[in-house]
Amino acid sequence: MDAPAVLYALRWLIHDTFRQTLTSRVFWILLGLSGLCIVFCLGVSVEGGAVREGKEFFTPEGNVLAAPNVESGRMNLLFGLFPVSFSRTPDEPVQLVLIYFASWVAGLAGILVALVFTAGFVPESLQPSAAAVLLAKPAPRWLILAGKFLGVVAFVTLHATIFFVGTWLALGLRTEAWKHAEYLLGIPLAVLHFTTVFSFSILIATLTRNTTACVVSSVLFWVVCGLINMGRHFAVSYSVLNPGQELPGFTVFLAELGYWLMPKPIDLIMLLEQSLRFDAVKQGFSDTEPIKTVLAQEMFHPLGVLLTSCVFPVFALWASASQLAKTDY
Repeated sequence: MDAPAVLYALRWLIHDTFRQTLTSRVFWILLGLSGLCIVFCLGVSVEGGAVREGKEFFTPEGNVLAAPNVESGRMNLLFGLFPVSFSRTPDEPVQLVLIYFASWVAGLAGILVALVFTAGFVPESLQPSAAAVLLAKPAPRWLILAGKFLGVVAFVTLHATIFFVGTWLALGLRTEAWKHAEYLLGIPLAVLHFTTVFSFSILIATLTRNTTACVVSSVLFWVVCGLINMGRHFAVSYSVLNPGQELPGFTVFLAELGYWLMPKPIDLIMLLEQSLRFDAVKQGFSDTEPIKTVLAQEMFHPLGVLLTSCVFPVFALWASASQLAKTDY
């Protein structure tokens, strides 16, 4: 096949896979979860709050807030059912909501939910009864696999956009979240985060053609990568957190090697937290001692994280295509 034919076939395969995902119940499940988060944001409102001037906090009347527990404002959750008092500026509770949604809801729970619900798309298409139709077409197997992969990634991109844009707009209608447009950087970061782990699920699909194996292995792979990620930060910050003590050099080397070779789920969440530059960022992953030390010692390299995060999916897809080429149908 020449280049135009490859591009045409790839576009058709992506469109066909994307269309199949839109007609599945997974689409409505993920849309419903995003809808619940959007409704939650519509139920958030902020009343009152202190005014920051230098390092002091002042009430709207100009009185200094000397004690941190002085009530000067209230954030209402679920349309006022759960009022929460605070003694900070009105913007900081809004920052806190955005941090929780970016780090914990989308960055942690959202990625795991997306991995679980999308794990079945590829292995089902590789079953002999379904694959016979695709393999009868004049397209190489690697191209079919790439089309399936990109179709699922497009599906997740759609839902990431719905989630981040929807929660940002909903919270903006109720508060002043409009000025935090950097929150939308979560869309490409969440898609990259998903892609790094989903590529491993593709590899398992070509080896087993079993949905359960893909679900379990992708979640375990995410956990292992997260542990390697945090292990590296612990290793390089150990001597700073424990003055006078050092880990063996070979241990640090192995931690660095695993860190740079494997996906970095924690770092991708950290990238969004750091791009937000919120006072409330201490409520996220960046508040852990090893990560705070890594950031303070300038041992966190955002560009390196992004570049190496793109390498693993390429390797996993190459290995998947090689395996599929050897599979007999």
